[in-house]
Amino acid sequence: MNKRQDETNKRLDETNKGQEKMKEELTRDITTQISRMQEEMKNEIGKVQEEVNQVQKEMRDGKAEMEKKIDEVEQYVRRRLESAGTGHPENEGPRPVHGAGPRIKPPAYDGTSSWANYVLQFNAAASANSWTERDKVTSLIVSLRGEALDILQSIPEAHRQDFGLLTGHLERRFGDRHMQELYRTQFRTRRQQPGEALQQFSADIYRLARAAFPGVDDELLEGLAVDAFTDGLKDPELK
Repeated sequence: MNKRQDETNKRLDETNKGQEKMKEELTRDITTQISRMQEEMKNEIGKVQEEVNQVQKEMRDGKAEMEKKIDEVEQYVRRRLESAGTGHPENEGPRPVHGAGPRIKPPAYDGTSSWANYVLQFNAAASANSWTERDKVTSLIVSLRGEALDILQSIPEAHRQDFGLLTGHLERRFGDRHMQELYRTQFRTRRQQPGEALQQFSADIYRLARAAFPGVDDELLEGLAVDAFTDGLKDPELK
């Protein structure tokens, strides 16, 4: 009986040793795979960063060239308007701006950002440059891009030459009320894009929530954002 007990114990020991060996081999395999995946991920990140840097450089170069062309168009339009309004020859050049300091160029506006904020910037540039109403009309028109520029086609010619009427049309189209509706639509339909990191997706959800519901208290805003984040997750297992 003792001999049988010894054999049983021996088999148990061998089984335990075999299991330990398998566990060690499995641990080594997993560690090796993780290290290989980390190295591959590091290489991929390096490649993506190189591509991003190249794209950013191309965008900077293209932006500089575009700004140069826009400035040329702006000067041409200004000369034409001044020539039509004063009867002065077109080759006289733009009317000199009185006052010290360099000419301040307002930013472009494409209808996707806050119109109220843009008007503040534009009026600051107009004041610093001592622009007349005609100057403001010209500068505003050449600053418009995308949908904001396209809408000029639907504005009567007489209204396009009046700064107050022109900004009134743009306010009705791109003012805070319109933007809130746009932000709410984007908030409801926002989904995580392929390759988009969770942190980036979460940050954009909160940005849209604040823009879509500016008067909502923080606690309710937090709940709305969490629901939208959960609904928009690409991986159903994370919901």
